[in-house]
Amino acid sequence: LVDREIKLMNREPVYFFNGPFSLVIMPLVLGVMYFAQRDNLRQLAPQIASFAGGPGGLLSAAALGAFTGSATGITSTAFSRDAKALAYLKALPISGRRYAAAKWLHGLIFAALGVLVGTGGACLLLGLDLASSAGAFAIALAFIAFANIAGLFLDAANPRLSWDTPTAAMKQNPNAGIIVVGLMGLLALLGLLSAYLPLGKLGFVLVYGCGFGAAAALLGLIFGRYIEGRLAELEP
Repeated sequence: LVDREIKLMNREPVYFFNGPFSLVIMPLVLGVMYFAQRDNLRQLAPQIASFAGGPGGLLSAAALGAFTGSATGITSTAFSRDAKALAYLKALPISGRRYAAAKWLHGLIFAALGVLVGTGGACLLLGLDLASSAGAFAIALAFIAFANIAGLFLDAANPRLSWDTPTAAMKQNPNAGIIVVGLMGLLALLGLLSAYLPLGKLGFVLVYGCGFGAAAALLGLIFGRYIEGRLAELEP
């Protein structure tokens, strides 16, 4: 089922360029910004080193990875993209949970690549040590696990199933925008909250990593029960 999801996403140009290809575009944009501002960054090297030595460097790397990993729109358009095949899929002896789990894993695979690019690039740029880098990756991965389930939940509850071209299923799907804007707002709120939390690096890893991990597990359990009945109601 996961293999099917990946093949269908990569086979349709609209889906590919608005989903997996964003993982190529974003690093290129960030790279251009870095090289355009490299002289200014060199002048700020002492300040950057001081910032990276505290929790701010870890949290910044985690936030960038969380954003790049959750901006593909794969799970937030998952059911909408399947509109033309729903009748056939519902006739197969596949449980709703397995069907949805494959979509979540598909989104998680590419989201993890986004985390690798975003968090990995930030760790290299800031010169984070191994422990801080591992903590940043842990937070970002927990965040994208939660974000992908949230996107899947939204698209199952409010899918775009009536469309004539694949463009409408993804580019004209409000769910993708809602998830991206919502997650950006959540990251901004967490950034503000972090400024007032008297925690060290390990404390932030435990609070955010375990917090988002637990939230993802809880939302996954709720969604697993929801999708069984919801799938039977979906009609193109």
